[in-house]
Amino acid sequence: MQLFSLLEAFTPLFQSSVELSHVQSVAGTGLIGLSFVLICCVYIVPLFAALVMFTFWVWMLIVVIQRDEATFSDSNGKLLWILIIVFTGIIGAGLYYFMEFRKET
Repeated sequence: MQLFSLLEAFTPLFQSSVELSHVQSVAGTGLIGLSFVLICCVYIVPLFAALVMFTFWVWMLIVVIQRDEATFSDSNGKLLWILIIVFTGIIGAGLYYFMEFRKET
């Protein structure tokens, strides 16, 4: 009899530990979801943005190289734009897009 009463006394402790482990697993699942969102924001989104910018840079460089020299206002315009795009990167590609490329189309 005393054994059963002793087990009955410890039963609420076991039940609360089970409930606590359930709460911890739910909280752990939330942390996994949060870490996935942070990984996306920190790594995947900037990587995608860098890929888009690199593609735009290469596209503008190819457009300048394929463009006829007679269409530039200056005799060294093609060489100048190539150097600007190569050395200033995405900023030079953006400048070329807004200053020259949009005039053509």
